[in-house]
Amino acid sequence: MTETILDRSTAKSMALGITLQLIAGYCLIIGVWGFALNKSIILFVIAGFVVGLLIGIFNSVIILNQKTVERANDMMFSMGSLWGGLGAIIGIVGLVYGIIRILFFR
Repeated sequence: MTETILDRSTAKSMALGITLQLIAGYCLIIGVWGFALNKSIILFVIAGFVVGLLIGIFNSVIILNQKTVERANDMMFSMGSLWGGLGAIIGIVGLVYGIIRILFFR
């Protein structure tokens, strides 16, 4: 099995892609909590941007330190699964909380 060496521009584009995906996801997820808590959604979206950016920077460092394309792809998958799954749970809980609050407490 031959492994392809990861060049710097490919690593940077992979890191940028996962960072943008995390930023968009966490903006949406934390924005849902702004809706659920009946607070400023814009402020929660900005907070989601910051959280997604911090997690994305952490993931980018890991991806940029990989030597082969296969290992970088594996790291992208594992980081996306870990942080995306966690974010999905947080978002679903926020959505359920918001719906329950609207249905029963208004």
